[in-house]
Amino acid sequence: KSWVKKIVKAILFIFILLLFSLLCLPYFYKDNIAEYIKNESSNFIDADLVFDGIDVFALKSFPKLTVELDALKLIGKNKFKGVELINVQQVAVELDLLDILIHNKYQLNKLNVKRPIVNLITLEDGSVNYDIYITDDENQSSNTVEDASPFEFKIKTYSIENANLNYIDKSYSIQLIMDSLYHNGSFVLNGDSYEFKTNTNALDLTLSYDEIKYLNKTNLDLKFNGVIEFIGDDLVLEIIENQIKLNRFNFGLEGSFKMLADDYDMDFTLTTPNQSFKDFYSIIPGAYRQDFDQLEAKGNFGFDGHLKGVYNDEIFPSFQFNLITSDAFVQYPGYNHAIDDVNLSLKTSYPGGSNLDLLDVNLEQLNLSFLNSTLAMSLRALELESDPKIKANLNAELKFDDIIKVIPIDSSEISGMLNTNLKVDGQYSSIEKEEYDQFNASGLFELSQFHFASKDFDQTLSISGLMFDIKPNILELTKMNAQFGESDFSLTGT
Repeated sequence: KSWVKKIVKAILFIFILLLFSLLCLPYFYKDNIAEYIKNESSNFIDADLVFDGIDVFALKSFPKLTVELDALKLIGKNKFKGVELINVQQVAVELDLLDILIHNKYQLNKLNVKRPIVNLITLEDGSVNYDIYITDDENQSSNTVEDASPFEFKIKTYSIENANLNYIDKSYSIQLIMDSLYHNGSFVLNGDSYEFKTNTNALDLTLSYDEIKYLNKTNLDLKFNGVIEFIGDDLVLEIIENQIKLNRFNFGLEGSFKMLADDYDMDFTLTTPNQSFKDFYSIIPGAYRQDFDQLEAKGNFGFDGHLKGVYNDEIFPSFQFNLITSDAFVQYPGYNHAIDDVNLSLKTSYPGGSNLDLLDVNLEQLNLSFLNSTLAMSLRALELESDPKIKANLNAELKFDDIIKVIPIDSSEISGMLNTNLKVDGQYSSIEKEEYDQFNASGLFELSQFHFASKDFDQTLSISGLMFDIKPNILELTKMNAQFGESDFSLTGT
């Protein structure tokens, strides 16, 4: 029996020695491994992959293996030569050797990305810096026999810490910036199906189009659970659970999205459960401030919509959106007066198809008042593509001195008085044809003793008097006396 024990001990010793050698190999050859990774990456991506070093940790946590890459960068080529697509402080991956070698489970226990900076750029000609994957047509032969069982890969948990995302589309003048971005979740690949469970938070979200900021330094919280599946040449996205929070405003999207060969087929429903007027007010530009919790805002609120159909170069999906507030008011902390009687009803609809004249924009009412000032307006716009048909009313008595008594306007001065009573009803073609009897337009627009100064502008603007007399066949400037900076000017005319 002793010789049996000696043989067993010898086998165990050899196994331990081999295992120890296997685990030590990465330490002795990590420079070679790093060089191999850099060289092989050129076969798959059309960008330069660089990183400072690679570290492997296994002895203390066996059978778990941790690999870390420091100062990883993807740098563009050709049109984007020298432009960093990704710059990451550190990437750390943890996997279980037994899962891979013994149980044939291809999975990562953890994936952590620290302080990444991502720059996604689209040029005027449509070129993008993130289309870097190199396809190998030779490896996609139709004679390839697929495995009987689909390939499975899982990331149990992944996280992205303190990221900065910059998306710049010069072809459409769109810019999206997300700073202090944190993202975590899990990922499962099963054949052609990709399942995501994710949570995202960004402390600073800015979205602009044509240099107009629609979201400015907005807080974002996003929960998205969904499945992406490739069916033939089509991509199908199914939203299982989705909640989006912008500042205090929560809304959700339900539905599906299909990316077809030449079309996009979508079916989305927008919901805003249990949202108040104050929640909605938080996304008004400039309204979400440090003291927003102390702001008092009440009123009825409703917002819903849907988007359904096919989108391509010629046709658009159908949609309908409804935004309604009634009997609302807002009062800022530290202010004695409120914005009262806020009533808004906006409905937009389109039946789908290629005829954009069927788009209907209907601002049924926008009313509000504060102190001695009132504003009331409505607008209906039809046939916007071929021959715009507009019906609008604007009645306002605004004392600009009152504005600073109800709304914080930092580092700005404004005063003066606006009186207007405008009515427009007709089609643009009537003006072109000089058929003024078919186009109803009337009213006055008067601005008096107006003054505006801001730290953002070097010059001040003062208008002692400005008056327009509006008629169907004439727009008469009866007076204009103004000063911009040190320049004075006066105008009259038609």
